[in-house]
Amino acid sequence: MVSLFKLAKQAMWMALPLCLFASPSKADSTYSYTGNAFNMFYGDAECPPQCRITGSFTVSALLPDNLELTVKPTSFSFTGFDDSLGTLTQLNATILYILIVTGPDGAITGWNIGLESPSYALFSGTAPPDCPPVDSTPCSVVDTSVTLSGGTPTGVAVINGDPGTWSIPEPSSLQLLVVSFLGLIGFFLRKIIA
Repeated sequence: MVSLFKLAKQAMWMALPLCLFASPSKADSTYSYTGNAFNMFYGDAECPPQCRITGSFTVSALLPDNLELTVKPTSFSFTGFDDSLGTLTQLNATILYILIVTGPDGAITGWNIGLESPSYALFSGTAPPDCPPVDSTPCSVVDTSVTLSGGTPTGVAVINGDPGTWSIPEPSSLQLLVVSFLGLIGFFLRKIIA
């Protein structure tokens, strides 16, 4: 019985360094965006398939509080299209800019995201760089999805003045593994002591 207690205690001490390395400030953090439905369409754009911008980007640490910064994500995936038209990722798209503004709790309060591939481009932001848009609607927030042919837009889908929402970062798989491992150790220690 004592040897099991010692074994569990040693396992807990071995897991402690993993906890330190898996702290939220050092773990990968994924920020996800869900835009509202487009309500203006130009050219050959229509809903479906172009209905809203959704996506995420991953950075190596939580974004700091109260800061404006250009983000260099480890990965990203955004779409303003259905799966048949494509998703923009680090494998097929160029980042034009990802500028993020955070509030006092580290939540995203402002953003400018521009991504482009040979066939598609999208923009989501709270201060669009090309303001005012084609229809002269106020430029407080805009999500735009554009299909391209030879670099020329063939369809544009827009929602203006109605921002989407950002989610809280997801914990990394290492964090989940460490928390699960510590939970198991606690469970066995409780059984041994009881």
